[in-house]
Parts: sequence; C-alpha cells; structure tokens
Amino acid sequence: MTKPVLTPDKLRAGIDEYFDTLPDKTFPDYAGMLLHLGIFPDEVAVLCDEERNKRAPEFRRAFQYAELKRESWLARIAASDSKLASGAFNLLKQSNNGGYTTVSKTDKGNALRIIVDGVGGMDAFK
Repeated sequence: MTKPVLTPDKLRAGIDEYFDTLPDKTFPDYAGMLLHLGIFPDEVAVLCDEERNKRAPEFRRAFQYAELKRESWLARIAASDSKLASGAFNLLKQSNNGGYTTVSKTDKGNALRIIVDGVGGMDAFK
C-alpha cells in the first residue's frame, strides 16, 4: 500500500482537521499532529528540504501555520483559564511554542555608569 501524495494544501487541511478534532482544552502537540497526519519527523525533514523537494517553502509555511495555531491556542488558554494558565505559560516559553519570556530583557547599552572623581576616589567606598 502506497501512501497518498501529500501537497501543501492537503497538509494545511490536515492541520486544521487535527485542531478541529481535539477535545476541548487538549493541547495541540506536534507529535500528536504528526500522528494525525500520518507522517514522521524524517518525512517532515524531506518535505521541508529544498534540495529534495521543490515545494519545500510551501511545506515550511504550512508547518509555520501549525506553530502559530498552537501558540495562539496556548495564549488564549493562558489568558482565559486560571487553572491552566501556569502550564500554558510554561509551554509558551518553549521556542517551538512561541519562546515567550516572563522576564524583560535589558539592553546593556543603557547601563548606569558611575564615575567617582574627587576626594577619596574609590577608597571612599571601602
């Protein structure tokens, strides 16, 4: 039995179908999505490799679409369900789910520099 040919449009339709079939508040994980689609990670690599597949950019776009759907799902759960918010935020911190951060990044270029000139110099702080 040969596997049916997967096109970017069929992939995107399969992604939508996967999300639509999930029970309420069930996380749409990547592995579950691949199982639903009937494809394995090595096949994803081939689909997205331009040297082996001329439609690779379209397949990469479809997988990006799935990532955005997953990130959106997590963000909505985090904002709307206090019982699931902590877990959703932890998942959002993972790079494949959005790479959110709960700590602001500081720009080292705006650091305060103190120059001590005059009586005592640095010895005044000992």
